[in-house]
Amino acid sequence: MSTDAAGPTSQPLADQIHDELRGRTSPEEAITSAELSEKLQIGDGEASPKTRELIKEVMIDRDLPIVASNSGYYVATTTAEMEEYFETLDSRIQGIKSRKQDLAAAFNRRRYGGEN
Repeated sequence: MSTDAAGPTSQPLADQIHDELRGRTSPEEAITSAELSEKLQIGDGEASPKTRELIKEVMIDRDLPIVASNSGYYVATTTAEMEEYFETLDSRIQGIKSRKQDLAAAFNRRRYGGEN
């Protein structure tokens, strides 16, 4: 079980998230982190950082292959779904790498090449 400075992570919330997600096995049944946060009264706002952390914990601790789509979170049940999600993650990684390079280039142009 995960722990933080306050002690063990709330097991009841993890149980609730597990119960809510395990039956959602398609993008059509997906739930967003904001919807999940509201439904379980987690109250961590629109960005839902605590909810997303609990989703990650449930995925790891309970071997539940939770993936995200434009519709929200659901449990992948096929190899094709996993492969598609891996492609999405790889694309996001490449996008972040590209943004990092663009940011560094802009900074260096401003710093060493004069004002833009």
